[in-house]
Amino acid sequence: MLLEIQHELNFTYDAWIHESRMELRIQPRTDATQIVQEFHLLVGPRTAPARAWEDWLGNIVHWFGVAAWHERIEVLARSVIETSPAGNPAFEIQSPLPYGPPDLARDDFTMFGGPIIKSTALEETSRAFELESAGTLGEWIRRLSAGFKERFEYQPLITTWESNTDHLLETRAGVCQDFAHLAIALARLRGIPTRYVNGYLHIEKKNQKSQSHAWVEFWSPDMGWIPYDPTHHQDPGEQHVVVAYGRNYNDCPPNRGLYSGMAIEALEVSVQTRELKEITPRRRRHPETASEIPTFSANPISRDSTRPEFPNGRPPSADSQQQQQQ
Repeated sequence: MLLEIQHELNFTYDAWIHESRMELRIQPRTDATQIVQEFHLLVGPRTAPARAWEDWLGNIVHWFGVAAWHERIEVLARSVIETSPAGNPAFEIQSPLPYGPPDLARDDFTMFGGPIIKSTALEETSRAFELESAGTLGEWIRRLSAGFKERFEYQPLITTWESNTDHLLETRAGVCQDFAHLAIALARLRGIPTRYVNGYLHIEKKNQKSQSHAWVEFWSPDMGWIPYDPTHHQDPGEQHVVVAYGRNYNDCPPNRGLYSGMAIEALEVSVQTRELKEITPRRRRHPETASEIPTFSANPISRDSTRPEFPNGRPPSADSQQQQQQ
C-alpha cells in the first residue's frame, strides 16, 4: 500500500513567548515492512533548518529552535510510505514463553518505569486474564486480547499523555497510548520483552479521522519482534505505519519541547492520510512559505524597550504540551 500522511501541529500561546525549542519524532522509519519514499518538514516561524539525527533506538529526531518573540508555532510534515502486508499472525505464534533473565540486547524492554507501573492492581489483572497459564506466546496474546475486550473501553479525553497504567486499571477506559502501556506492563510482568510503537493508522472509513496511533511489539527469540495492536485487537497491517520505538511513550513522543514566557499553550493536532496509486512528482515548497509568522527581537508588549522586563532579565520556562496518541 502506498500512503501519503500529513501531520500538522499548531501551538498557540495566550501571551508572547521567547526561545522555543522542540523535538519531533514524526518521520516514519524505513525497515523490512515499510519504505519511506518522501519526507518533507515545514516549520514556522522562520528558523534555521531543523537538524535531524537518530536517537539510541534508531528513531529519526528533528530539532528546531526559535530565538525570537512569537505567539504561535506551526509544524507540517508530509510523508509518502510504501507498506507491506502483515506477517505472521500474533495469535498463531508457537514460540515458548521466556524463562530466566532476558538477553542484554532486550533488557531495557523488560523494565518497569515511567508510565508503566508494577502494582498489585497489575498482578490482579494478569491473574484475571489467566495469562500465567498460557503455554505459548500466541496463546498469551490471545488471552491478553480477550481480557482487553472484556474489561476495557476505548474512550478519548478520559486520560492524558501523562497517565500511567494504574490510572487505566482504575478507570477501565482510555486510548491507544494507555492500552499499549498496559499490554507492555502485563508482558513485562511475565518477562516478555516488549516495546512501544509510535506510529500512524490509516482509516479508510470516510466518517472516521486518521490518527497518530500506538501499539506494541513482543519479542520472540525464534520469530523476532511480533507486532500487535491491543486497541483494535488485531495484527498491524498495511494501514499501520511505524514512526518510532521506545520502552514507553516517554522515549518517543511525536513532540516534546520547552519555551520561555508567561503564557499558556494550546495544541491542535491534525493527521490526514490517503492511499496513492503512484508517486507523482511535486515541486517542493520553499521553507519560507510555511514561515509567515511574525517574530520580534524585543518584547512586542513594550516596543520601546530593547529588553523584556522580567525579574532576572529572562522569562521563566515551561514545558510544551505533548500529543497524546489516540
